[in-house]
Amino acid sequence: MAFTVPTTMSVLKMQQLLQTDQGAERLQTIIENAHHLYCYGPAHSVVVYTTEAKITNRTARYEWPILPSADGLDYVFRHHCRAGTGGSNLELTVEEYSGGAWNTLETTTGIAATANTPVTYTHTDTIPGGSTKLRVTWGRSTAAHEFTPNSLTVYPLVASLSAGKTSAGFIPQDDGLIGAAGCPVHTEFFNRAYRNALYVLQDRYQPSLSFVQEDASANMLYEPSGASLGASEWVRMGAAWLSMPYQRDATLDLRALASVNGGSTSGLVGVRQAGADGGLATFDADGAIGTGTLKLVMPGGPNSGCILEVLGTHTSGQETYVHAVNGYWKPGT
Repeated sequence: MAFTVPTTMSVLKMQQLLQTDQGAERLQTIIENAHHLYCYGPAHSVVVYTTEAKITNRTARYEWPILPSADGLDYVFRHHCRAGTGGSNLELTVEEYSGGAWNTLETTTGIAATANTPVTYTHTDTIPGGSTKLRVTWGRSTAAHEFTPNSLTVYPLVASLSAGKTSAGFIPQDDGLIGAAGCPVHTEFFNRAYRNALYVLQDRYQPSLSFVQEDASANMLYEPSGASLGASEWVRMGAAWLSMPYQRDATLDLRALASVNGGSTSGLVGVRQAGADGGLATFDADGAIGTGTLKLVMPGGPNSGCILEVLGTHTSGQETYVHAVNGYWKPGT
């Protein structure tokens, strides 16, 4: 069997679909587009760290909740970090949490760095379908040299397709029959390509919101009690525009990680849509992954989107540590 996977998608024009004398050729393009979607998209995580501008004499560790594919895919991890003073190597460890334990995906002590220069480091590793968190730790081989972790993008890169149904429901289509002389254009070919695309998009949550600070409370950039507001007052930790062209009133799946230094942990982290009556999703700061949803109010159309706010509050005399808040979306929600 052969399963063609093009490196780019071919977008068909409407009039091409009406050329029935070339139906098999158009159908082959549709099938290959579904294969491409499975192997290359969409992104799994996009994180820009909220962190100190210059870190010295220590490591910096970041941890956040994830919703990976049920198929346990290979993913490309593309890290960006700025090396400050000194030319010593950057050090990096990447871990995923599943089965009740942290498992190392990547570790290196030899990322060459030039002073005051951005560095990109890329690796490919498998994220099991049952993973619930990722953790990234940066450092320098000479501790006194400065560095600033910037961002991480994680996206699928499936090298090849195999026959059979995946855990997510995807079934690749063999090129043999459709390429045979006189092959009929059968409804099943169309239906499977359509279903395959839906299975991929329903399986792979797309990152829509990311607020990630260091997991050590002493190194956090923002903490609600430092905002000169009283206890139980919401403090805006961050805000960002979410662009969702042509989507109307989508629902985000939210995950949060937070802790306190004492007192109550109940309802100390929140996410809301700015300027809308869509409500507020709240999460406990108990060190466990908090789950929730937020219904967005959006008009649809090419410019559809909204501003999302990440909020934190604290109880009297205590501090709240918002480690990470992440939002994910998939079609149909």
